[in-house]
Amino acid sequence: MFYKPMLRKFRNRYIPFIISVMIVFVGSFPLMFLTPNPAVNWLVYPLSAIQGVGLAIMLNTATSLISDVIGNDDTSAAFVYGAYSFFDKLANGLIIFAITSYWIDETEPLRYIITWTPILSAAASFGFTYLGKTLYSSKLAKISIDIKNRKSKRASGPAHGASKGLSIQVKPLSQVTEDDGENKLTEISKNQ
Repeated sequence: MFYKPMLRKFRNRYIPFIISVMIVFVGSFPLMFLTPNPAVNWLVYPLSAIQGVGLAIMLNTATSLISDVIGNDDTSAAFVYGAYSFFDKLANGLIIFAITSYWIDETEPLRYIITWTPILSAAASFGFTYLGKTLYSSKLAKISIDIKNRKSKRASGPAHGASKGLSIQVKPLSQVTEDDGENKLTEISKNQ
């Protein structure tokens, strides 16, 4: 609901990521000051909803960045998404186990955990994403171009109907004109 319009407006995945970090901060930081007082403890619900919006935007952005890394390489896409899902579940399970084992009955440590874990995780994920973009974006672009070139070479090889004297010529999309389709059809009908 929020992600696609933001992505269209900014034409960039990093600005929505920064916005999601800010939303997570706005939703998480006030949780540190909540008390068991019934006059203020109801605020946990709207604050959690705000935090959830920020985390949802961040999750969508992270998944989109993973698909950018994979690109058109469909041979490793399932492995990458599977590894991402596995390590996400493993890390969350270990963290929840540690929290419930040591601090389940103590309110003060849980208050700090609920406040600072999302904020620090959001900031760290943005930092690592920015670092990855800065250090590896040119390498990823080169890999993506190499994969596209390999696929276009395979497509421009002998066609399925080559034994009948037919051949297929593949042009880059930037070189295709509107008249290409009509001219080729008239050439084919003249030859037959």
